[in-house]
Amino acid sequence: MKSRLVSYAVVMFAGFLGSALGADTLVQMGDFSKDNNGWEFSPGAEFPGAKGVLRREQDGVGVGYMKLSADFSGGGNYIAMSKNLKTSLELEELIITVKGTAPAFWLRLSDSTGQTFQQSFPIDSASQEWQKFSIREFGNPARKDILCFGGANDGIWRGTVSHIAIILHSSNVKTARDTILIRSVEMKTGAAATDNSGLKTVVLADFTQEEKDWTLSLGSEFPGAKGEKRVEEFADGFVKKVLRLSADFSGGGRYVALGRSFAQPLSVDELSFKVRGSLSEFGLRVSDGQGQTFQQNVKLDTANNGWQTIVIKEFGNPQRKDIFHWGGANDGIWRNPMKSAWIMINAPGKADANSLYIAKIEAKSKGFLAALEPMGAPLEFYLTPDLPAILSWTAKGPVSESELAYEIVSYEGEFVSKGMAVLDETAGQISIDVKLPQGYYEVIFRKLAYQSFGLVVLPKHETARDDFWGVDGAFGYFPVGGKKELRTSYFAVLARCGIGMQRERIGFSVDATEKGDVKCEGEGKGIRDDAASQGISILECFCAFGDEKRKPNPYPTTLKGMPKNWENIKLGFGRAWGGTEVWNEPDLFAGGMIPGDRYVALLRSACYLADASGAGNPMGGGVFNHVKKSTFDTYAINGLLDNSDFFAYHDYYPPERAEGLIWQYREWCKEYGRPSIPFWMTEAGSGWTVGPPRPPKNEAAISASEIVAKAIECRACGNARHFAFLLIYFDENKINWGMHGKENTPLRSMGAYAAAVKNLSHAKYVGDLKTTDPQIKRARVFAAPKGDGAVVVVYTGKPATKTSVELGVLPLKIQGIDGRSLPMGTDGKVPVPDGLSFIFVKLSDIESILDRNTKAAEMSLVAAQNPGRRMTSSPLVLLPDADISQVTYSPLGYAPKDDASCTMSAKLCNLSASEKSFVLKAELPNGAHLLEGNELVKGSLPAGSEQILSWKLDLSKALGGRGKFVDVCVKSPDDPNFKWVMRFINSEKITARKLKDGDGSVSPEMIPKNDGWRAIGADDYVPIEYVILYDGKTKAWARCTWQPKQLNVDVLVEDESFTQNFDGESMWRGDSVQLAFQTPSDKDGRPSAGFTELSVALTKKGPQLYRHHAQGSKKAGLLDATSFVKIVQKGNRTLYTLRLPVEQFDLPELKAGMKLRFSLLINCNDGRARVGYLRWGDGIAGTKAPAEYCKMELVE
Repeated sequence: MKSRLVSYAVVMFAGFLGSALGADTLVQMGDFSKDNNGWEFSPGAEFPGAKGVLRREQDGVGVGYMKLSADFSGGGNYIAMSKNLKTSLELEELIITVKGTAPAFWLRLSDSTGQTFQQSFPIDSASQEWQKFSIREFGNPARKDILCFGGANDGIWRGTVSHIAIILHSSNVKTARDTILIRSVEMKTGAAATDNSGLKTVVLADFTQEEKDWTLSLGSEFPGAKGEKRVEEFADGFVKKVLRLSADFSGGGRYVALGRSFAQPLSVDELSFKVRGSLSEFGLRVSDGQGQTFQQNVKLDTANNGWQTIVIKEFGNPQRKDIFHWGGANDGIWRNPMKSAWIMINAPGKADANSLYIAKIEAKSKGFLAALEPMGAPLEFYLTPDLPAILSWTAKGPVSESELAYEIVSYEGEFVSKGMAVLDETAGQISIDVKLPQGYYEVIFRKLAYQSFGLVVLPKHETARDDFWGVDGAFGYFPVGGKKELRTSYFAVLARCGIGMQRERIGFSVDATEKGDVKCEGEGKGIRDDAASQGISILECFCAFGDEKRKPNPYPTTLKGMPKNWENIKLGFGRAWGGTEVWNEPDLFAGGMIPGDRYVALLRSACYLADASGAGNPMGGGVFNHVKKSTFDTYAINGLLDNSDFFAYHDYYPPERAEGLIWQYREWCKEYGRPSIPFWMTEAGSGWTVGPPRPPKNEAAISASEIVAKAIECRACGNARHFAFLLIYFDENKINWGMHGKENTPLRSMGAYAAAVKNLSHAKYVGDLKTTDPQIKRARVFAAPKGDGAVVVVYTGKPATKTSVELGVLPLKIQGIDGRSLPMGTDGKVPVPDGLSFIFVKLSDIESILDRNTKAAEMSLVAAQNPGRRMTSSPLVLLPDADISQVTYSPLGYAPKDDASCTMSAKLCNLSASEKSFVLKAELPNGAHLLEGNELVKGSLPAGSEQILSWKLDLSKALGGRGKFVDVCVKSPDDPNFKWVMRFINSEKITARKLKDGDGSVSPEMIPKNDGWRAIGADDYVPIEYVILYDGKTKAWARCTWQPKQLNVDVLVEDESFTQNFDGESMWRGDSVQLAFQTPSDKDGRPSAGFTELSVALTKKGPQLYRHHAQGSKKAGLLDATSFVKIVQKGNRTLYTLRLPVEQFDLPELKAGMKLRFSLLINCNDGRARVGYLRWGDGIAGTKAPAEYCKMELVE
């Protein structure tokens, strides 16, 4: 009875809202008190095999319900209970009450166009309570989780519902048989459905203003035509401006056309053209929603010298031979929507008659839905709590009265209110009045294709800004940068939210850098000036983004232009200049994956020149995405930290890993004498699936919780600054990183980040709350800057749930992630519905359960100590000068082609305005000989000049160790901050013997000894998480042998537990083996560019072999494992035997004396995740770097 009372309360509340905002009608679609209420069983006959039963039952107190049971043991796809509505209803909300053993049910609805929509809802199958689902969104093209088919097939829900089905799907059952019970189906309807047969008129072009969407085509597939489009004055009393389309076929060609593609395909019932000219006809080419193109000739009245209005109502008809068609379905049947339209002048024609004047182009459409453009966004969509405000939109086309209906939902997507927008037809604008409490909201126009707009309702930040909070804007790389009003609005948003710094990029090519031609004017300067006008400072990222032609070395090869560049930066960008980080993710592709000595040389030059300019702003180095310790070392030994005011890095891992990552970096910085250097996380994002203008609610909630939780972690661990990524809408490959939608209104992530700024500005981390609730991943405590107040930030990592936790303290108040007020649970638990909540308490009340001795507190204390300053920058810089395309390298260092003859070459650059003398000394490692050049080099260098210095060394005795590096250092006795360290990779040298007949037998029981076997154990273990150490439980032995036509690899793994739940490309995540090899040079003797990398595993589908990379022409993908692989398990041992034919794996015929590069690793999964790997060689995990492979020689 408890559930029924709750239902009645909901209905009564809804009724109250209905009387206030417009009548809603509650329609009972099934209470099942007496019969089936017209619901019928469907076995999903289009997918034969499913069986099931639908019958009415009742509980012990006489409450009826429907029981839907499925049996998929014989196949099939789904079963359903469904109902056809005799009268179509205008659906507002659907309320379904269910329970059952199935983990989910599907809902299928059909709208007035015959389009069907389908979405799933999870059931708590462990609960015996009735569960109520309130569904208000039935179709939305932005939501990939709502499937659609049939009818208009565009994902847009239109008005009325004609069919409803509740489905049990075979993919959502725990066993072949499952059941759900349906107690009631209720429907809230609005006004009766109206006849929507009227056509809306949409102006596609009237040429009174520039129509950029309409472009000229000269029919390039038939070369020779000439033509132009030109807007002309045409004051004849009817029109003032027209477009003149003209063609000249004297040089050939077939047509000239004016046309456009529709960014949002338009359902078109009629097209009309207001035209005049001396042509007898013009061509019309249109394409439909399935890619079929239609073309017809449209006759003109040649006797009429005035304006003619031509109306086209038929775009395709298989019975009409005068309408040509091709592409798509190619059946002559037109299928809306229209994707493009072109007006054509066709050849041949009279030279003086090849002109057409076009005054207006209009479409008439039943299905047209106007796009809404928010006015004053984004700033006008940030509101003050409990104060009235007006929100306005420009409507891009006609809007009907019923389409003015809107509703407002909360952060959780719960209904808040609804109303009718006010239409100003003259201005083409609509507006609504709002007054909302603190929190995040969305305004949704359901009848305009669910167009949604975010609202952040928080007080304006009035106090001094906390330097910690920043965002990455990247305005210079997106259209927002060229729109002054829009970018100024974004900067005003940051100021309102209390965010004081935005990250930007100094855009340039490497060529421009070398020439001193980095531009800091025009749009770029405008961005900085507008930022300064709002009190926003800019973190400049100095990097040549996307300069592909300069790879493999993306850095400047001369520094002669650098002084002029930094003069330009200060002059153009100095007004908002708040700091600089040098390059972006040099450890990844933006840095060419080359060793860090080249990067640090650039950093040194930037520091000196920034100081010389008098800017006085902090300079940052690193900007790593995620580096291995050995890679970091290569940068650090060259002076990375000595030449940085702050250490910059990026983090795209889950928030729980942030503390470990910061700890790792702190330890590394401590090793190099800068334990307290300020940390700036300059990119920290959590994206959502590309495609829609705004993310689905569940993805938006995950993005918001991870972005905020990561900022909280960084604050707790003592980071100095944090930049959330990315302020604006940005599609990158499969992920959108935006914190605002495509329409420039805020997403949940921005609302949550703004609430975090409000709640935690100037607060100090003091420890963690001691909790026993396993749902809590973090409970960070921040003390208010004054008084006894504190905020506990509870993070569960489970957004969009009804989670509540035991906290052991009585809060003063509770806020959701967006700052909205949350009530305490009746059971005394604290709600955390968004994955993160702000709990306000008295610090004195929690002292007994406050852990002040956390790892984060330790790091925060270290970070608060005197960070020291970077060393004084030298005007002399050694810029490595070797041709990177001629050497083998990785981010760790260089792999010499000949150990006995290694060349070091660099340009000594004088960045100052005066001549400088120098004394340089080359420090050689033990066993190294200098073949050419001098250990001590003296001289002088004129201002702004460069001099090439080189040394040739014999490192054959210095190299040859296992797992070590060999460093050659050039220093200046006169300048402690002058050094260049060229690090050589000391690859393990191994041999592979020829496998002779009869000695290739291996077994899981064997005890490998010598004979080419290599033991792989503790010294070769690499953890994935930096806190998971080698447990000694996994051991391995491996060997590599050869035959002329075949490379052989045997790997024996001993592991207490075997876990492999993956297959195909992802099998490396489970227990598996990966191996890689590379021939050392191409046919021209240059270092090989490619490599072959394979994974092999015993999956649940059997042995599999996957090729990730191929050195030659072979393609990536699954291979026939039975031809190349044998995997045998016995006890806790797994034996992998690989026999790889040379012709199948891009290898030459093998022979004694041949040298290859070879690497192998054994992935370790502890049953929860891949925690580490054992390696023989390196260069597979993390970086794909053959320079780190073992050097293997084939022997008899």
